[in-house]
Amino acid sequence: PIDRAPAGRGPMPRRTGVAAVLAGAAATAVAIAAVGFGDRPPSGPLAQPPPGAGGASAATLGPLSDARPPGGPAPAGATPPSFDPATPYQISNTFTGQVLELPLVDSSRMPGTPVTLSGNRRGADQFWRIEPIRGAGVVSIVNAFSGRALAVRARSKDDYALIEQTVVDPADLSQHWLVRDAGRGAVWIINRNSGKALDVWGDDIATADGSNVEQWTLQAKARDQRWIIRP
Repeated sequence: PIDRAPAGRGPMPRRTGVAAVLAGAAATAVAIAAVGFGDRPPSGPLAQPPPGAGGASAATLGPLSDARPPGGPAPAGATPPSFDPATPYQISNTFTGQVLELPLVDSSRMPGTPVTLSGNRRGADQFWRIEPIRGAGVVSIVNAFSGRALAVRARSKDDYALIEQTVVDPADLSQHWLVRDAGRGAVWIINRNSGKALDVWGDDIATADGSNVEQWTLQAKARDQRWIIRP
């Protein structure tokens, strides 16, 4: 196995434990295959699970109506968190304590700008509006300063894919996010297009301001995949 270590960086600690799987309770929902807490591959998509392992591609997820890892605190069929589209929210990572923001204080409006983490200064670009996408059972997450939407770069379905802001397009599935209860007031934020979770670079190690935000296969015990959303 190979440690998760992008070019120019040292080896990463490895997550160990049992496999995590998102289970769908609705008739159209199916399971999302989650990597067990072993080594992450160096790049590219994850291998498909063996028959009977309960895995499925993002293309079969539909509206992701009740996806959650087994053993999570939310019972099957639990109502996802609700948000006021008119209220700006901060999205903070439970591992780092930092908030989701745009680089360069209150100045980044360009599409393609990567989203990062930083200490909470309650800047305008550290607030986001969470707006339901009609009929999809998911939300868009729009920066209150730039008016740009949170999205996966190049609509990638791969681990390591960076999160960026882009022009709002309700038809773009990489801008669709499922917010699911992760317990203790935290949530997982899962991309509809890829089926992968909003994650901080590294394996529960990145705490510096300016750290990149990426997507990664959901790992239910990964602290840096859990987020707190509050006004």
